[in-house]
Amino acid sequence: MYIIAYIAVIVFCSIYGPQPLLIVLRHEFGITEATSSLMITSVLIPLSFAPLIYGYLLESIPIKKLLTWAVALLAVTAIAIFFSEDFRLILGLRFCQGLICPAILTALMTYISTTSRGAEMQKGFSLYVASTILGGFLGRAMSGAVSTLFGWRYSFLLLFILLVIGLVLLGRLSPAHRADFQKLRPRDIMDILKKPDFLRVYLIIACVMFVFVSIPTFLPFRLTDITGGISEFRIGMTYSGYLMGIVMALFSTRLTGLFKNERSAVRVGLIFMMGATLIFLADTTLVIFLNMFLFCGCLAFLHARCSIRINNLATGHKGVANGLYISIYYLGGSLGSFLPGWIYSHYGWSFYIAGLTLVILIALVLSGAITGRSRGGGRPAVHP
Repeated sequence: MYIIAYIAVIVFCSIYGPQPLLIVLRHEFGITEATSSLMITSVLIPLSFAPLIYGYLLESIPIKKLLTWAVALLAVTAIAIFFSEDFRLILGLRFCQGLICPAILTALMTYISTTSRGAEMQKGFSLYVASTILGGFLGRAMSGAVSTLFGWRYSFLLLFILLVIGLVLLGRLSPAHRADFQKLRPRDIMDILKKPDFLRVYLIIACVMFVFVSIPTFLPFRLTDITGGISEFRIGMTYSGYLMGIVMALFSTRLTGLFKNERSAVRVGLIFMMGATLIFLADTTLVIFLNMFLFCGCLAFLHARCSIRINNLATGHKGVANGLYISIYYLGGSLGSFLPGWIYSHYGWSFYIAGLTLVILIALVLSGAITGRSRGGGRPAVHP
């Protein structure tokens, strides 16, 4: 099971590792803040649509074989970025990484579900969730540290080495069943979207991810403005708040018991997230560092509650409902990693934060229309 956890950590290092490097990339390639943010957008866009098509492409491939080939391809893209001199080529390679990552993550989740039962499966999924959050933090922290010491390219060289180690470890993984990607047919998707609460919850998590991905993407530029110059290592450590996500994800169900229903829980979570977003107006690095813990905790809480709500609503077609949730989750994130950059570039940080606050307000309005009184005791869907 720890091999699965290691691969999950490295995949999330691949996805989010470049965030502390955006300032360096802007200077090296002579690009704008919004253009450099495409390093994140280019990998999130494929994550938003890959789950919709993988059910038709990968349903018959054995899990171990799929993992081996996908991790190998991810390693090839990492070393290719290390040698690349053209920013457009780098973006193309990042897009390829975005296509590869969901295949790996879905295979990891399927492996857990097909090789374990009962309490062991619950433990496996808890370890997986913790690994994805830990990977998001370690990717940023390691890339920031390596870039500060040796240069930004060497963070991708380190990633390549870690992926090669992952390939060696996969050789020790016992065989399992096929990857079992769920086919998402247009008719099934429309049946889900016609039900009011599904669409509302999907739009809420899209808004939440829009804001959540946006701030960490453009925060390096804000920190540079405040300090007049900050190392990639210090930027990477600013993301320490992601570790709060592990705690909040584990205790979100207990916290929901404090509210009379899930609608109240979601609304309170959104209000706290709005407050955390507004605190980013501060011009003190310590306040921003501490606020990341609140901000990330809000995301973990809302993510857990929204995914549980979807699973409580989906009496049938759970695979379709969850696949659509994953796609919309990353679609919101991919849009948030790029579009608000235009506001920031032209009007500054205050208007940028105001725009993100408006997005959360939209989610808050949508949450008021959520029906039902269930507090949801079911296990949340596990999403990459």
